[in-house]
Amino acid sequence: MEDNDIKIDNGTENFKFRVNGVLVHDNEVLVVKMQNNPFYCLPGGHVKLGEDTQNAVIREIKEETGYSSHINKLISTTENFFERKNGKKIHELGFYYLLNLDDKEDVEVKEYEAVEENEDKVNLHFKWIPINELKDVDFRPQELKEKLEKNNIDFQHLIIK
Repeated sequence: MEDNDIKIDNGTENFKFRVNGVLVHDNEVLVVKMQNNPFYCLPGGHVKLGEDTQNAVIREIKEETGYSSHINKLISTTENFFERKNGKKIHELGFYYLLNLDDKEDVEVKEYEAVEENEDKVNLHFKWIPINELKDVDFRPQELKEKLEKNNIDFQHLIIK
């Protein structure tokens, strides 16, 4: 975590302000699995203090995936409440943006590994998954998976408990 990431941790509870990018190419969506998670999610990261969510998602996608992109539209905001295996309660505010790739020719590899350089060095497994196969994938949050499966890009505010 960078010093200016918007994140609060009081020891038993954690608040995160995040952005996530929905990249779709040839009816496939780019998903990521982090080293300690058994599930896939959308790539993204923390918003920095003083940064707007649109710039944050473009920056995070470029940092994590190497892809240059631009905003198509905001498709969801989420208030996600969950508990980690260690008992820590998480409150996450997320902005989910549908993005357009600037150079579709960059998408050559369908599956690859990367390392996120932060205090922990997190291993990331990226994969382009056909949208019609998402039903067979452990993907979270489930509500976003359902939006993608239905090709629903209408804006929706979700509260997930």
